[in-house]
Amino acid sequence: MKPLIYLQDPALYTLPRGLKAVVDQFYQGGDPKWEIVLAASVITTLPLIVIFFIGQRHFVQGIATTGRR
Repeated sequence: MKPLIYLQDPALYTLPRGLKAVVDQFYQGGDPKWEIVLAASVITTLPLIVIFFIGQRHFVQGIATTGRR
């Protein structure tokens, strides 16, 4: 709830707050444009998935070495 209150400049929005702005912008007359909202969700999630697959070896190695102790 705090980002909804404190952030007034759209350039400073966090990802969830930006998605909320997209939902509010494309919600027209009780009929939300779900295809736009889902596209925005995929676009915001895709970089996190790419970063995970690039660093997956390091994540798994860190978990594996922690379990050996």
